Amino acid sequence: MQKSVFWGYVSIAELNAIKRLFDSSLTISDKVFITRVNMHEQKLDYSFGYDDKTFKDWDEYGHI
Repeated sequence: MQKSVFWGYVSIAELNAIKRLFDSSLTISDKVFITRVNMHEQKLDYSFGYDDKTFKDWDEYGHI
């Protein structure tokens, strides 16, 4: 299981660049998925072990 999760706004151009980076640098054992989610609306709905303070002052990006 991954130890960290990164979030933030990604434009279409940035997403395309990320895809190219992954295509050229990941090894056969690496796994990645990108998903769209509105963190401000869903916050703790599908999280476990975190309290409200963890996400009190969310920025547009960050990591857990």
